[in-house]
Amino acid sequence: MKLGFEIGPWTRRLSLAAAAPLVGFSSRFFRTILLSHFLAPAELGIAIAIAVVITTSEMISEVGLNHVVLVRSGPEAREFLAAAHGLQLLRGLVISIPLASFCVPLSAMFGVPQFWRSFLLAAFIPLVRSLYHLGVYQIQRDYEYRPQALSVCLSSIAGFAIVILAVPWVPDHRIILISLAGEAFLLVVLSHLLSPFDYEWRAPPRFIREVLKYGLPLTANGIALALISQADRLLVAGKLGVESLAVYAVVVGLAQTPISPMFEIFGTLGMSMMVRSQGTPERQLASFTWLLWLFSLLAFAYAAAVGLTLDFLAPLIYGSHYSVPPSWRVLITGIVFLSTYRGAHTILLLSLGETAKLAFANATVGLGVVAGALLVVTHPAPESILAGRLFGDVISIAVFHWVAFTSLRSSGRIILQCMVFSLASASLFGLMIWSAPSPTWTTRMLFSATCLLPMSVLLWRAYASWRTRQRSFLAGALAP
Repeated sequence: MKLGFEIGPWTRRLSLAAAAPLVGFSSRFFRTILLSHFLAPAELGIAIAIAVVITTSEMISEVGLNHVVLVRSGPEAREFLAAAHGLQLLRGLVISIPLASFCVPLSAMFGVPQFWRSFLLAAFIPLVRSLYHLGVYQIQRDYEYRPQALSVCLSSIAGFAIVILAVPWVPDHRIILISLAGEAFLLVVLSHLLSPFDYEWRAPPRFIREVLKYGLPLTANGIALALISQADRLLVAGKLGVESLAVYAVVVGLAQTPISPMFEIFGTLGMSMMVRSQGTPERQLASFTWLLWLFSLLAFAYAAAVGLTLDFLAPLIYGSHYSVPPSWRVLITGIVFLSTYRGAHTILLLSLGETAKLAFANATVGLGVVAGALLVVTHPAPESILAGRLFGDVISIAVFHWVAFTSLRSSGRIILQCMVFSLASASLFGLMIWSAPSPTWTTRMLFSATCLLPMSVLLWRAYASWRTRQRSFLAGALAP
């Protein structure tokens, strides 16, 4: 019985799954770097505010249509795809019409009412994106990632190229509108060209109800995700101004933005694996156990990298205006660890269709936003908002473990082991960087060496759980 890791197939799958998030992340990352050097901090803050409005509106209206066409595929896949397309068009209208109607108060909320026309133009970008062909997601059930990767990669590169070519002639916040609009248009066109299915948007009511049953709880989840990634920026802009928003968004974004492509890469593979594990509870548990230890390893490794490098990378990349105080570094390290760690739980709940539980778990992060809003009143500084966010993430992790335990039988011991070891390792590392607010290179090297022990244990547990998963699938004569 062969239990080894088959390098060839998984290397191809991982490469294709990684292409879209890595290229998308890189284009956004380098676009921000470019704009930070070409735009004044106030103009950069307005550009970030526009991006925040678009991203937040899309998050709070999220209904998981890309996930439902993957999970609910089968003999009736065509009807589910058509229903998802119809709801996606409706979602685009629901986003764009209110954004256009409230462009004046939105611009005033960020302290720049004179630029309401820019917020008005930004309202139409989500409507363009709503024409995206979801067929490129449906075929991912069989590990076919090429169409979605090509559409995202080419459009992301085009969006970045637009900034390079146009910023000398449009050296203000309007450049972000031009870039985002061009990227959205090309993304939609490529998805239609590369999808193997015809585009349909009408479906029988039964399928629309099924899609809504899966997706509506994710609207609450989208609101929670918006609280995770955008509400803190709204607080900074409203309480501290757009220049403080520019510094905060650049520093926090540098630390957090890689989490999204990391989750997209391993989340895409994880979703495919969990969907194919639906045959028996044993296979589901084996697949989830591997994902749990894998995301624990990713979370610790990435949080350690952020804690050791953020204080000199931010000013090195963006300029001396974007320095990182020691207290920021400690708080952000804890936030990125917890944000990455819950990836396995998210994949589990999405694959099981437990979207209501996922929404509830993510909604608890709102407690951190409330805490940050209260703290910033008495202590008007970004550290207050970061401390509130960390508090919310701690509460959220506890809830995520509870919902995972209630969703899978006999998983309590495994979840507890992983949670205790991972959180203990991250806490120890946090104490180390707290004890050295201005570390020398020797101290950084010492901390790096110290991290090798918990990373080795996490790597061993991930490998051992993979072998257990392989045994589970081979016993049922099913390709993993």
